[in-house]
Amino acid sequence: MTVRRLYLEVSDPKAVVGDLGRELFVPTRLSFTLGEIIELSLRLPRVSRSLDVPVIVIGRRLPRPGSLLSAGVVARAADKKHPVLEILRDVVDGAVVDLEARLQERLRLPARAVFTSVAEARAELASMLEAHGTALNLDAPAVRGDRLALDVVVNGEVILTVHALVRRLQMQEQSTSSVVVALDDKARDTLVGFLRRSDSAERQA
Repeated sequence: MTVRRLYLEVSDPKAVVGDLGRELFVPTRLSFTLGEIIELSLRLPRVSRSLDVPVIVIGRRLPRPGSLLSAGVVARAADKKHPVLEILRDVVDGAVVDLEARLQERLRLPARAVFTSVAEARAELASMLEAHGTALNLDAPAVRGDRLALDVVVNGEVILTVHALVRRLQMQEQSTSSVVVALDDKARDTLVGFLRRSDSAERQA
């Protein structure tokens, strides 16, 4: 099931962080159902990308002809300890000097790499253990330095999730790929375990 997205321009992080813990009104004419979980994309001044926070729709205000009130939804954070909210709390407390740097350090941006077979995935992912990394076509835009929660998809199924670091972007004909490596020792262990398991399964097949 695809999670729907709603955008919100944020001028005051303090108000948003406080309200998301209880209830936050978001203007929109889109139709959302009570109890639906959606991605609320926060657009902050001087931040290059939107910050996504999962929220639960707990109320609605329907559009009414002649009314001065905006239509929209009332939402509450699905996870009050979500990394984005933790970072914004640090911003409000004055503990963050370089927000962009803190976001790259703390957040794991969701991304997907799709392969036609496990064998193809194994061949590409093995290079993530090397210093040069591997070039992948991702479903989400990335920039150098991004840290990813990378879903490896084969035949529509996520067979592995591994944390990765974007080393650089690489032009390939008419598309841009992301050159990624394993983020840390834990990610390397995850990859090594996957490669061993998939190799063993292939030998037994």
